[in-house]
Amino acid sequence: MPRKWTKAQREEQARKMREYWARRRSKEGLKPVERDGPFPPRTEAFLEERLVKMLSRDSEQNTIERLANRLTQQLQKADKGDVSVTTNDVARILTRLRKEGVYNPIYNEDGDYYQLSTHFESGDLTLDASAFPSRREGRFTLIDTRFGAIANTELGNIGFRDDALLAYYHVLAARGVKTVLHHGDIIAGPPTKATKGEIRFESLEQQAEYLAKNYPAVDGITTYFITAPDCEGKFINTKKLEVGAYLQNVLAAHGREDLIYIGHGSANVKVPVQYITPRGKKKTLYALVHMAHGSGRTPYARSYPLQKMVQSLQGGTKPDLLTLGHFMQVEWLMEREIWGAQIGGFKEQTPSMVNRRQHADVAGTIITLKVPGPGEDKTNDQRFAAVFSPVVFFNREFYEQHKAYRRTNPTARKRR
Repeated sequence: MPRKWTKAQREEQARKMREYWARRRSKEGLKPVERDGPFPPRTEAFLEERLVKMLSRDSEQNTIERLANRLTQQLQKADKGDVSVTTNDVARILTRLRKEGVYNPIYNEDGDYYQLSTHFESGDLTLDASAFPSRREGRFTLIDTRFGAIANTELGNIGFRDDALLAYYHVLAARGVKTVLHHGDIIAGPPTKATKGEIRFESLEQQAEYLAKNYPAVDGITTYFITAPDCEGKFINTKKLEVGAYLQNVLAAHGREDLIYIGHGSANVKVPVQYITPRGKKKTLYALVHMAHGSGRTPYARSYPLQKMVQSLQGGTKPDLLTLGHFMQVEWLMEREIWGAQIGGFKEQTPSMVNRRQHADVAGTIITLKVPGPGEDKTNDQRFAAVFSPVVFFNREFYEQHKAYRRTNPTARKRR
């Protein structure tokens, strides 16, 4: 039988082989063998991983020639063969990274080097009639433009209200709602000094798996989500990747086609609104809904962030409806002929929020848009009328004290 080598013996043999080839190259002037075409799949994955680590350091030394030389050294150290990585190989891997969408390598023309960008595009989405329930009005079938709006679920945080979020989705299903717009902070993000001890899963990989397995899945309801600059943004700054695209890949691997990523920071969503004209014809208009996440601490006045955001919009870019997350408050108003709403969140008040004197409304909102008919009141000549129906929940302890709730809610039974 052939003798089995120990790990130390294998490492020693590999070291001797590296030294042997180094001596041959220096003595005979040999160069590593250049390949035509891509490397084998495992080697390509190895090079991609090493290249991402190099680019994440934001070094001005990351020219394409230096990247190729360093990758060649990495291959030789890992005993992947005595071959060289050319600049064409590096360019091919960079192109593949851009197409996959998780990383965004860019070329710095001033410094002649490559780096990973942390700036990602906001979202644009146009919904069709199939995303909404329908109703009969006379001889016409009109869509009923009704959708859910939520934010700050923060899966992975100890304050995440899984029972309330599941109940909210059941309310949506009972009312025929098919579409939910999620305004960011869908996962908890990495722990900070303030939130240390409040995050159950610290890594992005763990939080993505938890999201795929524990976010409510209700037949017929699709959730479109954006990522936010705070919770997901911390992962973006440290890992230099587009967290939303990464989450989408994990969700797809788990078969979660009901969760769709549309952009980072904000999104413009066009929703159809149908009505019957005075001449008895069916007409469709599109309302522009601007999804924003917001930033900063809760101010002294609840409506202040929403008012200032509406007032800051430039003429010609104003939406019909502006919905705002982050602050976990519930309210709505009309300002500058724009409907505005804060839509609540599904995270209870945690110790860090108590220290910041931040209150949280555990709630989601159902929004209905319609065109006022003849004789109906219009607010400031607004094209669309908006009806806001918040679905508000008490804290978890309130429900757990009721036997009927514990008997009917499986989540509550687990926590007894």
